[in-house]
Amino acid sequence: MPRTYHRKSNRQNWNAEHMDTALQEVLHNGMPFKTAARIFGVPLMSLKRRAKNKNVIAKDSIKHLGGKTTTFTNDQENELIRHILDLESRMYGLTTTDLRRLAFQLAEKNHIPHHFSREKQIAGYDWLAGFTKRHPEIALRNPEATSAARARGFNKQVVTKFFELLKNIIEKHNFPPHKIYNVDETSVSTVPGKNSKIFAKRGRKQVARVTSAERGVSATAVICTSAGGVFVPPMFIFSRKRMKLELMDGTPPGSIFGCNESGWMKLDMFERWFDHFLNFTKPSKEEPVLLILDGHLSHTKNLNVVTKARENSVCILCLPPHTTHKLQPLDVGVMYPLSRYMDQSLEKWMNNNPGRTVTVFQIGKIFSEAYLKAAMPSNAINAFKKTGIVPYDPDVFIDADFVAADVTDQRYDEVAERSSPSSVLNEVPHNSPARETVNHGDSLEKSPLPGPSNQLDSPIPDEVRESSFIMAPTVCHPLPKIKGKRQVRQRKSVGTVLLTSTPYKNMLEEEKLKKDEAEEKKKQNKKPKLANKENVNPKQRTKKKEKVNEISSDSDASDAECIFCCETYTNAKDGEGWIKCSKCLRWAHDACAGVEEDEDHFTCDLCQSCTSVKYKRQLF
Repeated sequence: MPRTYHRKSNRQNWNAEHMDTALQEVLHNGMPFKTAARIFGVPLMSLKRRAKNKNVIAKDSIKHLGGKTTTFTNDQENELIRHILDLESRMYGLTTTDLRRLAFQLAEKNHIPHHFSREKQIAGYDWLAGFTKRHPEIALRNPEATSAARARGFNKQVVTKFFELLKNIIEKHNFPPHKIYNVDETSVSTVPGKNSKIFAKRGRKQVARVTSAERGVSATAVICTSAGGVFVPPMFIFSRKRMKLELMDGTPPGSIFGCNESGWMKLDMFERWFDHFLNFTKPSKEEPVLLILDGHLSHTKNLNVVTKARENSVCILCLPPHTTHKLQPLDVGVMYPLSRYMDQSLEKWMNNNPGRTVTVFQIGKIFSEAYLKAAMPSNAINAFKKTGIVPYDPDVFIDADFVAADVTDQRYDEVAERSSPSSVLNEVPHNSPARETVNHGDSLEKSPLPGPSNQLDSPIPDEVRESSFIMAPTVCHPLPKIKGKRQVRQRKSVGTVLLTSTPYKNMLEEEKLKKDEAEEKKKQNKKPKLANKENVNPKQRTKKKEKVNEISSDSDASDAECIFCCETYTNAKDGEGWIKCSKCLRWAHDACAGVEEDEDHFTCDLCQSCTSVKYKRQLF
């Protein structure tokens, strides 16, 4: 059957709306058939048949020619469309094969006559082409990979709490748009993430393009922008021991640089960037600054940054976990164009330098070209607007945006819930005075916060609707629902919280104090063991004490390492047996030396093989 049908008849060229009006006049107002047909320009006999309900398929103003009909009725196809869109909104969309199999199951289980393949148990491509043509509201799309954590984390309760906290902060400090900033990190690689399409011979199996390497070398770029469209000069973090001036070539003016072993953001690097941020924004008591960031460990567990922020009138607001793809302005409106421009710049550099490869020394110049294209004020302003932060709009997300979280009713635990919301909301940096007016937040009181999910305007689930099928699509292909309890990790993530609040600062200080005490206790517990090696196993060490000499000093004990596996005593497990060579006086594990616990005499293999005292001294 051809998928592109060309009409060969001029029948039923009348207007469907005119037919509806004519039927209304005839059936309800008593207008004669001839008069209605003449006035509204519809065929007389068609009007009579439809008014007397003599047509089998073409009812009212529905047009239909020929004896062939679709497998499913209009109501059934519309119900199937609703089910398809519902699955897509929950991030479990159907592929073409899934839809064809579902169509076959619906036809079989509802005893609907069909021409589908019973051998393959799947509907044909012709049915799929006709179905998509009859319903242009659906289209075949390439989905974006979204983690299950983000699907669960972006729910109405978490988003509502974030906007409540944001509202309190804005009302208390009256931040103008150019004083609200967002910071985020992105990876910069020497290899493009996605190559642009190129022209090639039609039918060629494989089309290639030269890149610098298979995986490439990566660096980290820290980007920060305000709701007013102002960008803070970026920071580059390279994976290397020492900084070289060549890495700075071609970078945006005002950029700063750092190096560490991983090339990722760490506590000291973020503290260094925060000093750069303070130098650029110059916050004060009269003009405080709001900084919005994600819950990365280098951000939320950085006591030095929190202390500096409180001293310099900076409020730091942490986004809820697994919601940055919707709530972080840089992720929403800047990072994607930046990555695409970066890929294009890499391809351009490779075309202009054939035979060469991009190294870490060219990253700065190539990134600068892409950064100047993506760091546009319009991108930043629209990104803050789309997330509902500036201007403040808690209703920017509708109920359909939270459907994916309905797959499970379980929510992520948040550290911020340990303390009462009022204690976190009311605490502000002590150097940041509150203001009484809000120049851009007039809509704060007018805009209601997102309500509960059981509001009257919430969509009715498919299970409640009356189905046009005997066995509905939700039965053949149920909506996804996680069964059983999800294992909650012991380490709780930081939820939406004001990092510069007094309760959170006190919590960080307590954690640091506990950590320091634990480390000090660990050192104290290990020192006596180093001074008295025989205390590990009293019975064994008492016997050895008679045969072997003591280690001369604590410093020697702390440096003692196994002569076989080279593991130091400091890193050894508690209760692990050690024994000393009676000749060279070096230590070894009982297991490495191959001795039993009750043995009190040991000579290492090296001493046994040495026949000369001179040779032994050269070794040790």
